[in-house]
Amino acid sequence: MRVYIATILEHARHRRNFGRMTLPDIALEEVNPLCGDRIRIELRLGSDRAVKEARFSGEMCAIAEASASPLVVCPWQIPKSCRCRRLV
Repeated sequence: MRVYIATILEHARHRRNFGRMTLPDIALEEVNPLCGDRIRIELRLGSDRAVKEARFSGEMCAIAEASASPLVVCPWQIPKSCRCRRLV
């Protein structure tokens, strides 16, 4: 639980990949009808159809921003010390 809280706080202070992308391959925008938060996720794919870049934007509360930020961090942007280790 402490790792989760630390991660959310870090992303709340320093958002990753926030902003719009020029000509994304995939874009999805949704609005939360309960609170009005609006989020847009944009992806750029490589020739192998793997995600090469991901960004988010919108008007949302700090908790939503802090939760969206780690979702769009691509694996190569995660420090090695934070990556999950394969258990099998």
